[in-house]
Amino acid sequence: MLELDLENLDVSFDDEFFKNEKLTWLPWVGVNFQTTTVRTLVLGESTYNWNPSSAVVQERIKKNDHLRLVHQNNAIKFKVKSEYTRNFERAVFNNKKVTPLMAKQLWHSVVYHNLVLRCMKDVKARPKYDDYLVGWPETFKLFELLSVEQCICYGLEDKKIKAFKEAATLCGYEFKVQKFSKIGKYTPKIITLNINNKLIKIAFIRHPSSFFSWKNWAVFMKNTPIFV
Repeated sequence: MLELDLENLDVSFDDEFFKNEKLTWLPWVGVNFQTTTVRTLVLGESTYNWNPSSAVVQERIKKNDHLRLVHQNNAIKFKVKSEYTRNFERAVFNNKKVTPLMAKQLWHSVVYHNLVLRCMKDVKARPKYDDYLVGWPETFKLFELLSVEQCICYGLEDKKIKAFKEAATLCGYEFKVQKFSKIGKYTPKIITLNINNKLIKIAFIRHPSSFFSWKNWAVFMKNTPIFV
């Protein structure tokens, strides 16, 4: 298992992350995040216990840098076949052949975080509604702490968006939902969230794992107010 390479990361927010006991794992903050034109958070869904019988894996999952290491291995190091990272990169760059340099350029410029704050028991498990409801307020806190201006959220499930609306309402935040033309069977949405008079755009896209039409989603991402 690869060790975490800190040259890819901005760790200047870590002291603030440590204060939040609900953050199971430290978010990935790209080394160039603070100098980007538009501060972007890419919101994945969950991590999995990929080998429940391995004591090494169980210890790894308990460490607060687990999410960062998983993301490094999938997004930066190209050591494993990772469709969800490669497909998302293809949509961002509108290019089938994403090089390691292109991937590094992207992930150095954004924050990556998972909405679900617990590890799924195995690769077949799915998050529950309450997982999303617990995860959204902590994501909102990250928006404020990191001065995030836009967010790309993996997944268009009704319960994920319903939990967003419930969490935002409970937090006292106003929001506006905008729907777009379908891409295949899926209707992309952008929700504009108002946190203390600061507007954050959250784009909900199909999860970029298998059966993700990156060419069509690349058009959506180019023609809507994200990644500008």
